[in-house]
Amino acid sequence: MASVQRSNPTCDQRPGIPLSDLFHLSALSSFAVNSPGIPRVKATPRNQASIVECEIIQWFVEPGARVEEFSPLCEVQSDKASVEITSRFAGVVKKLHYDAGEMAKVGKPFVDIDIEGDVKAEDIGAAVPPEDPRKEAEVKPAQAPVRSAAEETAAAQVAVLAGQETQGTPKVKGKHATLATPAAMTRSLSIPHFLYADEVDFTSLVELRGRLNRVLAKSGLSDSQVGKLSYLPFIIKAVSMSLYKYPTLNARVDADSASGKPSLVLRSQHNIGVAMDTPSGLLVPVVKNVGALNILGIAAELARLQALAVAGRLAPQDMAGGTITVSNIGSIGGTYLSPVVVEREVAILGVGRMRTVPAFSTVPGEEDRVVKRQVCNFSWSADHRVVDGATMARAAEVVRAIVEEPDVMVMHLR
Repeated sequence: MASVQRSNPTCDQRPGIPLSDLFHLSALSSFAVNSPGIPRVKATPRNQASIVECEIIQWFVEPGARVEEFSPLCEVQSDKASVEITSRFAGVVKKLHYDAGEMAKVGKPFVDIDIEGDVKAEDIGAAVPPEDPRKEAEVKPAQAPVRSAAEETAAAQVAVLAGQETQGTPKVKGKHATLATPAAMTRSLSIPHFLYADEVDFTSLVELRGRLNRVLAKSGLSDSQVGKLSYLPFIIKAVSMSLYKYPTLNARVDADSASGKPSLVLRSQHNIGVAMDTPSGLLVPVVKNVGALNILGIAAELARLQALAVAGRLAPQDMAGGTITVSNIGSIGGTYLSPVVVEREVAILGVGRMRTVPAFSTVPGEEDRVVKRQVCNFSWSADHRVVDGATMARAAEVVRAIVEEPDVMVMHLR
């Protein structure tokens, strides 16, 4: 048995590259060692708090196949990314403990390999996790505290999200959304939210986007460039521009390590997370340093992140460092929503579905004329410990004004 510590989220199989903290699964979890003087070892992976299970996407070996050190064994998928797991030893595969599509658990056997030749004692020692000193304490049952009905319901919901097997709950195989991180979501729900909603006129933006897309279609850009703009890059840029005037929305709440008192940390870089619906579920990659990007730059980065997300190839750095989030649920459907503030952020914008409505003209002298307008609802959620309603309303008004008069963005190009 060996504990895999050689792979990275980009699936580079060069020796010596440690597995990212994202995937400290110790996935190569059961080896049958057959060498002189070394007993047969059957061990399980070390337990890691960050990852509790992953899905077997595909196996590259089968029982009876010979593998060399660093040979790829399989591809696995966590709630954030997919990586290849490589062998620590050379030998012959004897048994695969999971089929493709099944969820592999940390602490359970993964694959058996007969290792021929001499094996270093330290390698075997590294393959076998040390005894948990808490084992004896876990054997003795402890009296559970009395909880209210509401606490019991909340605990049951957290248990289901954590993937714990409860009595009468069938195990679901296959790809799953990022419900494997219930602790972060539970902490997010503990933030005192408030909701602010506004209706935004997209009519001018629709016209501008149409003109720009016609220009892009005629320009003959290469395949590596953006061929068509969506509305999302304009919204992301408008949010970034509002953060210069209201930097509190780009802050985070930290607890002082000494006193434990909360403190507000302002962040200068605008790293805007974008919620994406993927075959693996909800993922939130981050567009970094939006303040330094133009509309085409934002669109290109969104296209790159979307392609990686669909393929399950997002790297940990693609998902880290967000300072505020935009969720474009309107691309699927829905007019209003109540988004949840992401942990270590203080605000999130939910974008609803754009729709056509009749409205009175705003042209002087033609106020009685009914015209066609394209409108969309923006739903903001903010941390009420940091942001008050007036600040949120003013910041949302800045975003609304920029989206309704998108030519303003030209004056703020960097």
